[in-house]
Amino acid sequence: MFSLWAVSPRKNGGLSFSTADVGEVLAFSGLGLLLFQLFIYPLVERNFGPVMVSRAGAVLTIPLLSSYPFIAILKGLAPMLLINCASILKNVLAVSITTGLFLLQNRSVTQQQRGAANGISMSAMSLFKAIGPAAGGSLFSWAQKPQNAFLFPGKELFFFQECAEINKGKKHSNMANPRRNSYSNNTENTFQLQYHSRLSSLKHFLKKPLAFPLLLSIFLLLAWICLRLQHSSSSLSSSNLHEIKSSQEEDEKANLIKFKSGFLSSKDKRGWLLDPVSIALEYGIKGGAVSCFSIHVGEIKPGGVRGNHRHHTCNETIVIWGAKTLFRLENSQIVDKGYAEVIVSADEVAVAASPSGTAHAIVNMDHAHTAYILGCQDSTINNNSSATDFSVWKDL
Repeated sequence: MFSLWAVSPRKNGGLSFSTADVGEVLAFSGLGLLLFQLFIYPLVERNFGPVMVSRAGAVLTIPLLSSYPFIAILKGLAPMLLINCASILKNVLAVSITTGLFLLQNRSVTQQQRGAANGISMSAMSLFKAIGPAAGGSLFSWAQKPQNAFLFPGKELFFFQECAEINKGKKHSNMANPRRNSYSNNTENTFQLQYHSRLSSLKHFLKKPLAFPLLLSIFLLLAWICLRLQHSSSSLSSSNLHEIKSSQEEDEKANLIKFKSGFLSSKDKRGWLLDPVSIALEYGIKGGAVSCFSIHVGEIKPGGVRGNHRHHTCNETIVIWGAKTLFRLENSQIVDKGYAEVIVSADEVAVAASPSGTAHAIVNMDHAHTAYILGCQDSTINNNSSATDFSVWKDL
């Protein structure tokens, strides 16, 4: 639609551009979009998030598209410069909105559902891309007629803006004064000749041998900037990597492995399902039950405590899920406390192992949700015998 509007004569609200002029505008827009996607968008998205970027792009697109008809009123070199800037900005905003929506869509579903979500999205986009050119062409053809209408003038209607009136005073004064109109046309031709002269000089310079090292230097400069930005972004994320590494170390001290409930390999549309003994062996959780000779399942109300005991005659593997839960395991290697603690989030499933002779406790730290546990022992437990120590930690 932009190309049709740009090549339309000025009397119909266009720019009277040639096909070469339209090609130059599209080439500059593509270059600007490439640089934006490579260097700027990752930093903007990382600092503001996809939601804010998409909202800002949608809001700024409205006044930008509304300004296009007024660019056609200008004379000389100004329309070419402004339309290049506006076209680059329009493409940047459009890509920001689209990329932000794609990121939000992929982050809102689980990995197993991303294929279906993207398939539905692309099908809808293809449908509207098929309807868009036909509807836009019809709107453009119809907008050529009511150019100076009081309501819905054609110039503004094509760019989706409702205006009450177009500024006609300058146009009528030019029509009433042919000599002034002729002077403005001569001035416009002079500016166009200067623009084409500069463009031909640039093309002539690019053909010289000196142009190659210059372009190579620009490319190396851009590559260096890209590497510096990548290095700075990696340094910004080093703190996050440190937190992840620290969390993994705490899990190992507590002899525990955590999974996001939505990313368990055995999850389908019915929910998740796992074998605690197999999971513990697969991920190197040592000291757990080698078989489920005895099993118990229970719930922990908000603020409640389970365990806080030590079994001397059996190994136990425990599954925890449903709420924000604290798991404590006795660990003599931790000198200051003598135990390790790990927080299991409400959207996580944890598999922990408590070897024989090692105390453990489970505390529901959630204020609203109930936590659930499944305990798997490799021998029968007699809670009345001396084989179990109760109330190991007095602070629970």
